[in-house]
Parts: sequence; C-alpha cells; structure tokens
Amino acid sequence: MNDILIFGEFSISNKLRPCVFQLLSKANYLKNKLDDSKLKLLILSPSDLNFDEIINELKYYNIDEIIIVKNDNFKEFNSDYYYNCIKNIVLEVNPKIFLIGGTNIGRTIAPMISNSLHTGLTADCIELDINDEKNLSATRPTFGGELMATIWSKTYPQMATVRENVFKIEKFDENNPTIIFKDYNFQEYKSKLSLIKQIKREINNDLANARIILSGGMGLKNKEGFAKLENLANIMGAQIGGSRLIVEAGFASSNIQIGQTGQSVAADLYIAFGISGAIQHLCGIKNCKKIIAINNDPNAPIFNHCDIGIVDDAALVIEQLENLLSQKV
Repeated sequence: MNDILIFGEFSISNKLRPCVFQLLSKANYLKNKLDDSKLKLLILSPSDLNFDEIINELKYYNIDEIIIVKNDNFKEFNSDYYYNCIKNIVLEVNPKIFLIGGTNIGRTIAPMISNSLHTGLTADCIELDINDEKNLSATRPTFGGELMATIWSKTYPQMATVRENVFKIEKFDENNPTIIFKDYNFQEYKSKLSLIKQIKREINNDLANARIILSGGMGLKNKEGFAKLENLANIMGAQIGGSRLIVEAGFASSNIQIGQTGQSVAADLYIAFGISGAIQHLCGIKNCKKIIAINNDPNAPIFNHCDIGIVDDAALVIEQLENLLSQKV
C-alpha cells in the first residue's frame, strides 16, 4: 500500500487543469522516497470524451496507471456523484496517499471523501514531502498565514488538497502508462442533488492561469492609487493582483489576494507595485518566471527576490507607464 493516487480534474474546456500536472510532477518526487510505489491518476469523464490527446500529453509525467471512469453523470459537476464514485475507486485502489487539487471542486469533494473513509485530510497545502517513517508530510499555513504547520496523518489513505501553482510542472521521459477504462453504475446510488440551472460567467481575473500580473501593495497609498493600477492592467492586457494588506485596507477585493492566505501564481511576468515583500506574499509568487519590483524603500525585502528592482514611487511609475502606453494604443 505505497501507491500515490491523484484526482485528475477537468476544466470547463475539457482539458486537465494545470494543478493536475503540478501534482503529478511533485508526486514523482514523493514516489522516489517510497518503496515499490506506483503513481496512479484517476479521471472522471463523460462517455463521449476523446482521450487520445489527453493520454498523449500524460505520457511525460511518469504515470504508472491511468484510471478513466466513464459516465454521463460527469458531464456536469455533481458533488454526490463525484464523491460516490471517487470513494469507491479509492477503496479499490487502496493508495497510501491521495492528492486533490485545491480548486472549488477539490475543496468540495475532499472533505466528503475523507469523512466517508474515516481518514484525515490536510487542506490547502503548499508543500508535500515524505518523512522518516515513510508517511506523507503536508505543510499548510495556519493562524492567518503567520505560521506554517507540518502535519503527519496517522490514517490511510493520507489525503491532502494542494493549492494551485505552488509546484512547478516538470516533464519526464516518455512512458506508456497502463490505461484502465471503467464504466460506473449509479443505479444503486441516487443523488440528493439536482441541477436546476447553470450560469456560466466569464472570469475577468483568472490569476491561476494569468501570464502577466500587475500586483499592488500599500505603496499605492489609497483606493484611487489601486484603481490606476487596474487601468494600467487593462491597457496591458494583464490580470490584477494585490497583497494581503491592500485587501485588508479595503482597496481591493479578497479574490485577487496573492500569498499564503490568498492565491499562488505562476505568471510569466509579475510586476509588484509598492509591495514590501513579506514572506507570506513571497510564498505566493515563488513560481513566477520573471519578477519586477517597484518600491521607494531600497531595503524592501522584495528586492532580494526579484529579477529587476526599481527604487521609485510606485504610483508615479504607474502614471508614467500609463501615459507611455496610452500614446501607443
């Protein structure tokens, strides 16, 4: 019972979410620390989904076995159906570790599954490892992000949900995993939930998949300063982010908060305007490819963690960039 099982969640575009590949990459590291361990991926799919492209992509993540469960009840998300199927597959596979992405769906079904299996669940993790006893070591923020707690579960499977973008995606040599297709019969299980109406809304600030992020901190001074940053982001076609302090000050909404108590991002370009660089914020941007920091304090910690540092007034730089780019639009 040393196997690692990962739940492969789809996006609304019928592609595996980036967090699945992030978990697969990290799971290879965990697998190497366990004896005779296999890496397995569980996918729930409608009956008519074509898997050729998906399976070809998964060949580069050193997976031993892909379990694909087909049923038309999976065309739309229903937590009852997801829970019932995943619970039974987990019982059948009997993994040592079961990992789920910390998405809206993952955060919904993980507690249901752990409760049914009478096992522990470490939620919202930002680091995973294997301890000396060959058990999962899961680290998550606690006390509002002021401390980090590392939790060792005594029950099996050892379950954890993991934030998106805390692990980098790493590809491996091509291999051919065993593919197992299953049909799931829900005749003996009737969901207590029914879909009355589905409203699909456009996501205007998808930080998890953003390529360019402009992020503001208390150096912007007030709500008007943050509004100017939002305008600059619109001109640049970038997404907007913010520090914990700027959210608590009421300058921005909590859904754009980046850091330990917010979101983790992996943008190609991250520009921090007036963010000092507290450790809680730096944890959320560690996987960004290029970081530019603008701050009027030359001793701001963020300058030790950026590729380009500019010592200047962040609000003034925003104004200058806005004027420059507006002339070219």
